[in-house]
Amino acid sequence: MKLVPYSNDHEDEWQNFARQHNSLYHDIRWKTVIEESYGLKSAYFSIFSHEKLTGLLPAFQTKKDTLFSLPYMPFSGFLQDSSNDFPDNFNEMGINTLIIKQKTSNPATENEYVTMIKQLGKSKDDTFQNFHHKHRNMIRRAEEQPFSLKQATVNEFYPIYRKATNALGTPAHNKRFFERIEHYFKNEIQILNLFLEEKAIGTILEMDYGNTRYDLWAFSLKQYLKYKPNVFLYWERLKDAINVGQEYYDFGRSVINSGTYNFKKKWGAEPVKLVYKKYDLSSTKVEDIPPQTGSLLPKIWAKLPAFVANPLGPIIRKHVY
Repeated sequence: MKLVPYSNDHEDEWQNFARQHNSLYHDIRWKTVIEESYGLKSAYFSIFSHEKLTGLLPAFQTKKDTLFSLPYMPFSGFLQDSSNDFPDNFNEMGINTLIIKQKTSNPATENEYVTMIKQLGKSKDDTFQNFHHKHRNMIRRAEEQPFSLKQATVNEFYPIYRKATNALGTPAHNKRFFERIEHYFKNEIQILNLFLEEKAIGTILEMDYGNTRYDLWAFSLKQYLKYKPNVFLYWERLKDAINVGQEYYDFGRSVINSGTYNFKKKWGAEPVKLVYKKYDLSSTKVEDIPPQTGSLLPKIWAKLPAFVANPLGPIIRKHVY
């Protein structure tokens, strides 16, 4: 197997391979989104075996001799037809370190990242009946609230996203990042804001890709959580995904046994392990990268006033891969 640097001549072949494998995060458009949003230098590679395309590796140069696959996304890494072997010409590329975030079929254990994926039922009624009775009751109570969902633009999404993510202790992406996503993925993207009566209190950005709907970002403002807005939000989006014929719903990344993990489990989502590894290409050393937990930084960030966090957030977020 050989790594071949990506060129525009490979675009159709690359895109067909990504779509055949239903792999949103290997779509070539992320290359342009990240380049135009954060100015990182891309290092995308096609993998060929006997002149046939057998794999993809999207990555960006985060240091002079370091590649990271794929910044800002929950997973990407190698996408290969069969073999998981490293291409045999990696060392010729002048790269000493490769950081990979990748799905695996191995079982996950506590304090590991997973993406939570639900196989969708054939109908919303069957799906509803398969929930635990306590979860069904929670959905009914949420439906009694004066909630509604409305299509939104990035301009309408971004203030809610920024406020919610700051409250969670995470610096926000710059607005241009979402504008570029909206521009390049205009046929796949769905942005909706959640209203309580006339007040916008939540938002969600999803994409339909292949047979899967991906929940990329979803937030509700903290002061309204007592009304269970996320229960209403996800039930509406699951029903919609079923109606348009999607087979899976990817709720996104969580840490095993965390609060978000347990919330997603109630919807019938199952964990798919994400492996984060650092490869020293000058040797055989491989280092696992565990989830970052217990840091004081989120607590500090959550206490910053908006006039500090809002302009500072995107500057810091550029370097949080």
